[in-house]
Amino acid sequence: MTRSTIAVVALAMAVAMTGAVVFQAGAITLPADRQVQQIGNAPVGNAPAGSSFEVTDLQAPLAVEQGSEVQVKATITNPTEATDSQRVEFRFDSAVLKSERVPLAAGESATVTFTVDTSGVETGQHFHGVYTRTRGEAAQIRVVDEIQSFGVTNLSAPPNATVGENVTITATVDNPNDFRMEEQIELRFSGDVLATEQVILDANESADVSFTVDTTGLGPGTYIHEIFSEQFGQSALITLESPEPDEPTASVAFSDQESDGTSVTVESVTVSDGGFVVLHDDSLLEGDAVGSVVGVSAYLEPGTSENVTVGLVPDEAFNGTDVSENQTLIAMPHLDTNGNETYDFVTSDGQADGPYTVNGTPVTDSANVTLVNETETPSDEEEAETSTDGGG
Repeated sequence: MTRSTIAVVALAMAVAMTGAVVFQAGAITLPADRQVQQIGNAPVGNAPAGSSFEVTDLQAPLAVEQGSEVQVKATITNPTEATDSQRVEFRFDSAVLKSERVPLAAGESATVTFTVDTSGVETGQHFHGVYTRTRGEAAQIRVVDEIQSFGVTNLSAPPNATVGENVTITATVDNPNDFRMEEQIELRFSGDVLATEQVILDANESADVSFTVDTTGLGPGTYIHEIFSEQFGQSALITLESPEPDEPTASVAFSDQESDGTSVTVESVTVSDGGFVVLHDDSLLEGDAVGSVVGVSAYLEPGTSENVTVGLVPDEAFNGTDVSENQTLIAMPHLDTNGNETYDFVTSDGQADGPYTVNGTPVTDSANVTLVNETETPSDEEEAETSTDGGG
C-alpha cells in the first residue's frame, strides 16, 4: 500500500468513526485551469465524455472561514440515451470526502449538493471539485481565519418618483479582505427583497452595483429602500406620487350645409371622457365664450358619435338666439366636468363643462350654414327694374 493510499484510508476511517467530514488539506496540488489530470486512478477535468455523466455549473464560495461549513453544488447530466446510475464524488485536494449514487434517465439532469466541515483544514488556497466516472469540474477555495462582509456606501436614488416609473438605485460595495471574495448583494424595498446580485471582488477592490425597480402597482406614499451585503447596508426614503391623469382628448368634423334654422348636423364628434358638442356663433372669435352659444347636443358617451343633430332654437339653459341668417357656426366639444350629463357651461358662467383643449386651445371646427327658407330683401336696382317693368 502506497503512502498516498494510506492517507486516504486513514481519512476515511476518521470520517466513519466521528461522523463528521473533515478536510485533509495539502496532499496534492491541482492545476487552476481544470485540464485533464490524474487523481488516484480516475481521470478528471475535461476528459472525453464517453458514457460518463457530465458535471457543470459548479457552485461554491471563493473563501470560507476555518471551522465553518461549506456547501458545494453542481449539475449532473446523463448525456446518453439510456437510464443509468453513477457515483458522484466530492473531492478536496486528493481526498474523496463524500459521494452519492445518482440515477438519471436519458438526457435528464439533477443538482447534487455536498455540505462539508472545514474544521482542521489548514488556512490557505485549496482545490476541490465534483466528479463522475470520467468527467468533473474543479475550483479553488481559500480557507481563512476570518472573513469580513462587503461594505456598502454611496447609496444613491431619486427622493421622488411617479408611480409606474422605473427607479434606479445604486451603491458602492467594497471587499475589505486581503483575498478574492464573492458575496450576494440584496435590494430591499419596503422590507421585501426585490433583487439580488452576486458580486465578485478582488482583495480590497470596490465596484458599483445598480438595481432598477418597476414601481407599477405600488400606491402613492413614502417607502424605505436598502442595499445590503451579508452584514452591512445603507437605506434611504423615496416618495412615490400619483401620475398626472391623461389629458382628455377630442376631435370634431363640421361641414358646410343648408339648414331650416332649427338644427344642424355635426358629422363626427370624438370625446375621450364623454360630453357635448356645442355650437357658437362668430361672437366667440371676439372672446364671448358664454354669449356665443347657440346650440348644444344631448350628452355624448365617450367615443365617437356620427351625424350628431344639434338644435338651434333658443334654449332656456343658455339663453340662445335664433339663427335667422346665413352665417358661420363653430362646433366645439365640451367636457361634462361635474358628471351630471347636463350642459352647465352657460349657467355656471364658464365654471363647469369647459371645452376640450390641446395645449390650452379649444378643439373646434367651423362651417358655413345656409338657411334654405330665408326670404332675401331685393336691392334698390332690383326694385327699380321691377317698377319699370310694371309700368310697361
